[in-house]
Amino acid sequence: GMIALIEGKAKVAAASSPLQSAIKSAQKEAKKAGNDIAIPDNLIFHEMSKDVIVPIIHKDNPVTSLTFEQLAKLNTGEISNWKDVGGPDMPVKVVTSHAGSATRAVFQKKVMKKADYVADATIVTSTRLELQHVSKDKGAIGAVSQKFFELNPGDAKIVKTDEISRPLALITVGAPAPEVQKLIDFFHSPAGQKFFQ
Repeated sequence: GMIALIEGKAKVAAASSPLQSAIKSAQKEAKKAGNDIAIPDNLIFHEMSKDVIVPIIHKDNPVTSLTFEQLAKLNTGEISNWKDVGGPDMPVKVVTSHAGSATRAVFQKKVMKKADYVADATIVTSTRLELQHVSKDKGAIGAVSQKFFELNPGDAKIVKTDEISRPLALITVGAPAPEVQKLIDFFHSPAGQKFFQ
């Protein structure tokens, strides 16, 4: 979406990360495709809502809360058994989204301080698949959007930790076109905000 916006093929792009992160992601993807994109200096970030990312584990795992440090060590493989964080004697199985995922990028930056995931992490292509994996494996841990989790938790549960959040926004080059402004106004209205609940 960001690449299409920058190339003038779209009037608006959706983002689930701060503006600078969205720009970096677009540059990285464009470079992979052999493109070099020039970033306009008049991008405008229209925040619609905030999304909270939550760590999830199987509902039968007795662990109820984890610190950022524990979460980081579990996801990097430094902690490989749940007994080391008050859980059962059971191997930790890390599940995460693909490298282009904004949820993964925010979690990796805020919680893991940009460290790499453990080499044998299961990498999935959607939040739904991440929830399915965690619901099936009693040793699994993942991190997903709280709103998505609440729609269909399966056999997973949220582990308490400090808040991990990201903005949900629309981005325009300069002032929004009238039809885009209508969309922005709608999402700021009570009716539009229901889409983020």
